[in-house]
Amino acid sequence: TEIGQMTTLQELFIYQNKLNGTIPEELFQLRQLESLALHSNHFEGTVSSQFHELKNLRELYLSKNMFDGSVPEQLGRLENLKILSLIDNNLGGFMPSEICQLRQTADLKTLSSDCGGTYPQIQCKLHACCTECGDT
Repeated sequence: TEIGQMTTLQELFIYQNKLNGTIPEELFQLRQLESLALHSNHFEGTVSSQFHELKNLRELYLSKNMFDGSVPEQLGRLENLKILSLIDNNLGGFMPSEICQLRQTADLKTLSSDCGGTYPQIQCKLHACCTECGDT
């Protein structure tokens, strides 16, 4: 699609639009993206491991969709990531240690995930990663 041709795009906010299906593969061609907000839609399937190709990504908002499966460890390769929001999906399993490492080696300030309550569980095994799960 045409969006894949916008290679200098740095911010893309397409939230609360009732979009459905999977995330278009063309988004992963936008290598200059720093902020990507896809929250509050109806995206489904797994969270793509291709997000790691967006090396400049600082903010990734995927909350309030219908993603399932586990969080891909490849997100831990996003060394510039400061905000990662995954709440209100159907994710399960453990938070990958690669993402937790970003809290220590990079500058990941906010990691929002479902770690308790009535949500499907993302269990935070590493105390350095999620001492305050769900808090921003």
